[in-house]
Amino acid sequence: GIEKGALFQAVAPYLKHEAASRKPPIQLAVEPLSHENKTKTQRIGWALQGRMEHGKILFRAGPHMREVKDQFLNFPSALVHDDALDALAFVPQLAASRVFHQFAEVSDDAYWEPSDEDVGL
Repeated sequence: GIEKGALFQAVAPYLKHEAASRKPPIQLAVEPLSHENKTKTQRIGWALQGRMEHGKILFRAGPHMREVKDQFLNFPSALVHDDALDALAFVPQLAASRVFHQFAEVSDDAYWEPSDEDVGL
């Protein structure tokens, strides 16, 4: 998944071309992702807080964790990068688009609504 808009338009064609040119070709579906009109703080909080509280997000120890931990401990801050948190916040959206599109025929039913028990929606 790539944030929709100019970045998606600029990068997606190159990723698709690179995947197709591999031997053997790689099957690649590049999904446009949206901020859904939420601020970064709202988006990251919604996507990660409940899942972390319920033990649904676990991190493997390693040298990369120093930077990720720093981002978590200092968020939100204009003085510290938040790229890892921003990328993680898109994962639930990407997963939902992959799963819920399979239920398109029932999604119009007023009695059916996808929910996420980890965040209480």
